[in-house]
Amino acid sequence: MQDKGTDYDGVRAQAAQLADESGTLGMIWYGDSEVDDFEVIDGIGASYERRLYAAGIITYAGLADASTE
Repeated sequence: MQDKGTDYDGVRAQAAQLADESGTLGMIWYGDSEVDDFEVIDGIGASYERRLYAAGIITYAGLADASTE
């Protein structure tokens, strides 16, 4: 059931603004996977974390399974 009081265009605009500000605009999130925080790992900062997410590596398990290339 759709909530008639929700401004979906406003929600989409806020999400787009947040994605733009966080450097994640255009990245794909499938909604069924939790995204791990790679910045807690020594040597991985926000920039490298974004590169991993863009490559489709969003979990610690995915990082462990990834090849060095």
